[in-house]
Amino acid sequence: MKKIIILFAISISVTVSAQSFSLYRTNTSYVPTATVTNGSFVYEPTSPSSLVVTKFRIKNNAAVTQTFNVTRTIVAQTPALDMNAVPAAQTTYFCFGNNCFTPAVSTPGTGDYTILLASGQTSTTFPTADNTFDNNQPFSTYLEEGTSTGSYVVRYKVFNVASANDTLAFFIGYNQPAGLKYNAGISDISLTLFPNPANQEATIFVSATDNSDVKLSITNSTGQLVYEKQQKLILGDNTINLDCKNFAAGIYFVMLGSDKNTQTKKLVITK
Repeated sequence: MKKIIILFAISISVTVSAQSFSLYRTNTSYVPTATVTNGSFVYEPTSPSSLVVTKFRIKNNAAVTQTFNVTRTIVAQTPALDMNAVPAAQTTYFCFGNNCFTPAVSTPGTGDYTILLASGQTSTTFPTADNTFDNNQPFSTYLEEGTSTGSYVVRYKVFNVASANDTLAFFIGYNQPAGLKYNAGISDISLTLFPNPANQEATIFVSATDNSDVKLSITNSTGQLVYEKQQKLILGDNTINLDCKNFAAGIYFVMLGSDKNTQTKKLVITK
């Protein structure tokens, strides 16, 4: 059984800026295995009634002690994730060291547990027995699968409590379709949209086999071009934020074209 501490939630936004810290994905012993960059995608498979744990460490690169926190946002969920800790239901939550928060918590409050790191320190240790102080702790994310597997995308933002623009956001995709990754011999790019339907904004996830310039075009259901721009892709996973606030409700087609291929996905806008 997981240990749960009840806390409170606030909202998320993704901000691209220079970070005063680094983030590493680790193995089960918290040994770093990969650097996590802003906008990157972490892929995780699940099986029925399984618990998937993904572990991370933060390194403070600043010359002063800093405090860090984490915000979680559910981007896509099929079926819906349960945030009420119903037994045997699919759900997600995260932990600082041994302190785990209920599924309903998206961000621990300012008076609750956060991660404190001295200059040059990397989160490695766990709290004392009374859990009164969360100095130097790593954090881990959890996906409890239901009786059958689903498809989910969860976004996490690590941020410096003292600086709103000092952030790093990444995505964990559980059981994502092959379209999220390059499929050799079929296409040099592939794209997926989340959320879909969208309201205020959507994120375009693009996987590319090389650095390239592509054209992003969006047309409405009558074929009228409503948006167009040139986009630079880098080898691997890319994210493109799409502002949908000025789009009327309806069906749109998002097209991403390179010299070799054009990928098209349907996007539904609701108001």
